[in-house]
Amino acid sequence: MRGFHNIVEKLLLDVEDQVKAIEQLAKYRNSEGEFGHSFVKASAKKLPGCKWWVEFDSECPELQSVAQKVLS
Repeated sequence: MRGFHNIVEKLLLDVEDQVKAIEQLAKYRNSEGEFGHSFVKASAKKLPGCKWWVEFDSECPELQSVAQKVLS
């Protein structure tokens, strides 16, 4: 997690956005909200990571921004 925190701090300059990204990671890991749908989980196995984040970013824009930059 330390590495993830370092990346968040480096890619998101605003502290509030950094906190949002950490909170959003918890939603992702706990399959909450949009991440809880079975088709979202199934598509994660089929789509390239960057493309998946483009499709399912509505609830987590800060985390999506970090993920796309890392995966691109």
